Amino acid sequence: MDVQLDFDLKGGPRKPAAPAVVTEPVVLSVGTLTRRIRELLESGLGDVWVEGEVSNLRRQASWHVYFTLKDASSQLACVLFAGQAAQLRGIHFVDGVQVQIFGQITVYEARGNYQIIVRKVQERG
Repeated sequence: MDVQLDFDLKGGPRKPAAPAVVTEPVVLSVGTLTRRIRELLESGLGDVWVEGEVSNLRRQASWHVYFTLKDASSQLACVLFAGQAAQLRGIHFVDGVQVQIFGQITVYEARGNYQIIVRKVQERG
């Protein structure tokens, strides 16, 4: 059994405990949170190599190429801008092909989706 004493063992009255400090929660806008997530991903992961199967390949009139890279457990949105897409000569770049890609992980803030901006592509398998 615990006993509370109203004095300390040195003979003086017990000092009252400091009142708990109540702080207001920090409330972020969606844009601010998304920007922070982008900054964390870009600084924490940066440039990476990733391997998977190309699916949902879409070539735009702008020459940008959008696709999904997938494996048995996940998928990753990918964007290959026109400048890098022009360097794909000799690669059979279609749905179903296994590739390794190199690029920067980022967040497309308008949708809050993470993606990789592809800089290099090489065929596998």
